[in-house]
Amino acid sequence: MASFIFSAESAEAPSFAHQCRRVRHSHSSTALQPWSSAKADKLNKKRMVSQKTQSNEETNILQNTNSSDESVDSPDANTNSEITAKTASAKLALVVELMTQAENMLVQARQLIQTTVSLPLPKIGRTIESADIGNDDSPVIEGVFDGQQMIGPDGKHYSVPANYASKSKLVEGDLMKLTITPKGAFVYKQIGPIARRRLRGILVCNQGGNDYSAKVNDRLYRILTASVTYFHGREGDEVIILVPENGESKWAAVENIVKSSEQLGTTLATGQAVSDEEIDGI
Repeated sequence: MASFIFSAESAEAPSFAHQCRRVRHSHSSTALQPWSSAKADKLNKKRMVSQKTQSNEETNILQNTNSSDESVDSPDANTNSEITAKTASAKLALVVELMTQAENMLVQARQLIQTTVSLPLPKIGRTIESADIGNDDSPVIEGVFDGQQMIGPDGKHYSVPANYASKSKLVEGDLMKLTITPKGAFVYKQIGPIARRRLRGILVCNQGGNDYSAKVNDRLYRILTASVTYFHGREGDEVIILVPENGESKWAAVENIVKSSEQLGTTLATGQAVSDEEIDGI
């Protein structure tokens, strides 16, 4: 009976050694489990710290790069802005100066207008436009120059401007043409110069200094006052004149007036004809 009970207990209940092993195993498993989770947490924390540190380092590198780029670009930007500002300031100063000058000139002009008195205007020769000349309906008169005026075929005298006659060196006997434009302007033109010769003489003044003549030997040739004025001649100067080659004339055209008598010598008043070479050498 006792042996049966023991065997039943032995069959149902584990041995003492087996129970000890189970207790050790349970203790060991419960002890190992918390250590493994703690280690895993520590590893995860280290990884997170490492990743965060790496991320912070990358962020710092990017910020340093951007700041360096800005530091490199900022001097050029500042320089360009300074140059633009200086250019604009210089232009503005120039505009102000020009405006001030214009205002001053305007004030002076107004003062002149207020203080100007009525003065006779100088006589200005009228310039004939080409459109005024050459019209088929314009009357044309031909005549002969007498040394001061043009004599038409009907015997009428037409006044020739002294400046034109002097500059053109018209000689008594030259053929001329007068065109009267529709506006009433007289236009003269030399159409037939006669043959002429040069003479050397002395400039003399008569009739109170208003008229001039060229004295060649004992003969006097009248010359236009405008010619003497043009060459700034004075009484006693040597004068080169043009007269008709054939025949006699009262008037002569002034070709030149020489101030110095050293080059011409005392033969100027002899009335000898002057060649082109001698005139060029004067």
